[in-house]
Amino acid sequence: MILPNYGKDATLDGIRRVAEAAEELRFDSVWATEHIIVGAEAADTYGRVYDPLVTLGWVAGWTERIGLGTSIVLVPLHNPIHLAKEVATLQELSGGRFTLGVGMGWHEDEFDFMGVEFKGRGRRANEAIRLMRALWSGERDFDGEYWSFHDATSEPHPSPQPEIWVGGSSDRAIRRALELGDAWHPSRGSDADHVSSSSRTRQRCGISRPAWIARCGRRERPLAPARDRLRRRPVRRLDVHRQTLATLRQGRLLL
Repeated sequence: MILPNYGKDATLDGIRRVAEAAEELRFDSVWATEHIIVGAEAADTYGRVYDPLVTLGWVAGWTERIGLGTSIVLVPLHNPIHLAKEVATLQELSGGRFTLGVGMGWHEDEFDFMGVEFKGRGRRANEAIRLMRALWSGERDFDGEYWSFHDATSEPHPSPQPEIWVGGSSDRAIRRALELGDAWHPSRGSDADHVSSSSRTRQRCGISRPAWIARCGRRERPLAPARDRLRRRPVRRLDVHRQTLATLRQGRLLL
């Protein structure tokens, strides 16, 4: 369930009511969206956005079971050392319920306003993901093209480490999910058939059939689209009264 943390009508009360209903009805997880500052093109939808990590930290404080995720965090707009600290803290405070959904960003004005180069954002994000995993694992040294540190300490080391779900539907995004992520978090309108039909992606990643096997990256195991991973989890049959349904309509289903 996507929380209503963005849009002209986004309110703390609305976010809370949707999250409480999702927890009560045993939904798998709730997700929050990120935009920081936008131009006229995106103002109607994303001019008002509650920060996703702060929002989910707040939700974690009064929920017990439901998973928490970002859909998505715009990684190129963050210093990855700081982002790694925020994510590690949220994972610990929530009792291991957090999933980091990441994206590269599409709104060039947002990058311009923040003084961040739009070009090359994917390469920087790839390194940022590697750097965050290094910090979470307790590594004290890291040498990258954009960031480096030596004899450094950054705790807590989250246990378990949060999964990273990589957003996007381009060939580059799919390769990033295979090489650096734990799941693919597709854009609206994309599905496994779309991705498996990309011969270029299959060739580069060593996939000879329409199945998600991370052969060209961190691990060899099935890598399903995020929405399929959620669908495989058991769902209870529930009798939902009208008021609860009205509350949930304020959110947006992830599936």
